[in-house]
Amino acid sequence: MLNKIKVAYLNDTMGPYHYERLRSANKHLDCIFIEFSSHDHVNLWKPNTKEIKKKIVLFKDKSIIEQSPSDIKKKIDFTLYQNIPDVVLISGWDSICSLLSALWCLRNGIPMIILSESQEIDFRRSFFIEFIKSQLIKLFDSAFVGGVNQKKYLIKLGFNSSRIFKGCDIVDNSHFLKMANDARDKADSKIMKNLGLPKRYFFTSCRLVKKKNLKFLVKAFKSFSIKNKSWKLLIAGDGPQKEDLLNLVSSLGLNEKVIFLGYVSYDEIPKYYAMSSCFILPSTTEQWGLVVNEALASGIPVIISERCGSAAELVLDNDVGYIFDPYDSDDLIDKMTKMVDSDIRLKFSSNTYKVISKYNSSYFGESLMKASESAIKNYDSNKSVFSKIILKTLILYKNLK
Repeated sequence: MLNKIKVAYLNDTMGPYHYERLRSANKHLDCIFIEFSSHDHVNLWKPNTKEIKKKIVLFKDKSIIEQSPSDIKKKIDFTLYQNIPDVVLISGWDSICSLLSALWCLRNGIPMIILSESQEIDFRRSFFIEFIKSQLIKLFDSAFVGGVNQKKYLIKLGFNSSRIFKGCDIVDNSHFLKMANDARDKADSKIMKNLGLPKRYFFTSCRLVKKKNLKFLVKAFKSFSIKNKSWKLLIAGDGPQKEDLLNLVSSLGLNEKVIFLGYVSYDEIPKYYAMSSCFILPSTTEQWGLVVNEALASGIPVIISERCGSAAELVLDNDVGYIFDPYDSDDLIDKMTKMVDSDIRLKFSSNTYKVISKYNSSYFGESLMKASESAIKNYDSNKSVFSKIILKTLILYKNLK
């Protein structure tokens, strides 16, 4: 039997869905996960104290943004030298960790895969920054992306389309399916009462930050609730906008209608998905939106913003819900009103698992294997000198910040 390709998968912090991805990757590859820090600075995941096979943690004392670039470089260099991979999967191109990892690969002749979730529509694009990106990605040998929008963006930046592979954005579908079904089976007994859940509610789960567009959602729900008094809105998550959102809800007289759950654990959240009538994600910027995967795996219909990277892959033409304009409240209110019809919800729910089952762990592992094979096959040691200069300049800039 041929030896498996040895892959080093580098990422800030290992979240719940990364464990399933690592398991999947190791069915096809010999993959180690290099976690920059066990203290997450974005999603505020709690540090995992369990020993995970095939996982290496660079820093356990504090988040990666609190570490010095020189210490990061020493850790990355030492770890990669100790575990010489055939190919390295690097998440994004902006962080100092990603840049230093790319530099190590260049100096040691190791093929690189860029894991990119960006869409062109995510932000207002600067010609200068886009030019820098277009040069930087010339250093990579293949790409691993979420879906069609992410692939289109890389192609626009000049990346070879034949070296781009979809499938990086998956969750553990079985976790949400099983726990959601268990919750529904128990719905007539204690679960609704124990969790304090209303009979009909829209549900959303995200960080409480501006780009999630939750003020827009609350205002739309206010208009919707005038004719649909029995419905409620449940919001799971925490973040810097919480106080503003609480004040908005109070000013609109929605204290009994909009319920803030705070942070809900990975093991508990499938219950809230399962008992909800519909999931909503109203983001104005959302590279993918893994919560949409979670909702569909839990068997519920969705209403999601057209700005979500997953919209084109998971919802468009799939009969699992609606896509709306996150700047048009009438559009959202119309879609919410349509979801009041139980027959429509039932029709959408019946299609959810058929759609999400294509975006499973096998899809991730097989796609990563193809991206790895492509990176090795197409590796060229004569990388653009200009691109190398840009990489080193960006590292210097990060060091000076």
